[in-house]
Amino acid sequence: EYITGKVNAIVSKLIQENQLKAYDDDVLKNLLNGWFMHIAIHAKNLKELADKKGQFIAIYRGFLLSLKDK
Repeated sequence: EYITGKVNAIVSKLIQENQLKAYDDDVLKNLLNGWFMHIAIHAKNLKELADKKGQFIAIYRGFLLSLKDK
């Protein structure tokens, strides 16, 4: 629930500031929450791939930037 609250608050703020593309906020929040929960569940795999940290960051950053409106 902690992650969900944080994600929802961030998405709401970004939508309010017109920083995100015009996606339905409920759909966006649900997808992002699922994505972050999936990452949290598979944290063990992330440990095993620690040497690939830069690639993980680049992929996540690219995805999140693709949501940006401007």
